[in-house]
Amino acid sequence: MSPLGVPTRVTIHHTGFPAGFTSCEPSAIKINLQSILMLHTAPPPEGRGWADIGYHFAVDPAGRIWALRSLAYQGAHVRNHNENNIGVVALGNFDLHDLPDLQFTALRQLLAELRLAFPITDVFGHKHLADNATNCPGAAIVARWPQLSSR
Repeated sequence: MSPLGVPTRVTIHHTGFPAGFTSCEPSAIKINLQSILMLHTAPPPEGRGWADIGYHFAVDPAGRIWALRSLAYQGAHVRNHNENNIGVVALGNFDLHDLPDLQFTALRQLLAELRLAFPITDVFGHKHLADNATNCPGAAIVARWPQLSSR
C-alpha cells in the first residue's frame, strides 16, 4: 500500500450489486461491508487480491458514514487515478433505486468535512475517471451531481 499524500480530489462510487441494497439495519450493513472487503482482499479469481478494502469511506442508506481504509494510504478504487484521491462508496445500486435523502445528506456532509480538512479541488463520479465505460455511481446519484459536486 502506498501513502495517500495530500488528497486533492474525491471520487464517489456506488456498490452497484445487481440485487441492490437498501437496508438501514447495522447488522446488514456490516455484512455488506464485509462482503466488499472480501471481494477486494481475497486472492484471484474469487477477489482482487488487494491489501485492504479499496474505499476510504462508505455511506449507508440510513446516512451513517463508515471509515474504511485509513487516509494514510492510497485507495484502490479508480484504476490509474488513485493518487491523492479519496474513495467514497454509497451503499446501494443507484441504477435500480433512488438515493435516500439521509444518504444524500450524509454524502454532502462528508464532502464538506473533507473539503475543510484537505485542499479538495475536485469531486468526481467513478465514471468521470474510469479507463473503461461504467455507469458508476449510478443514475440516481448522477441526477443529483450538481448538489454533490458544488461547495
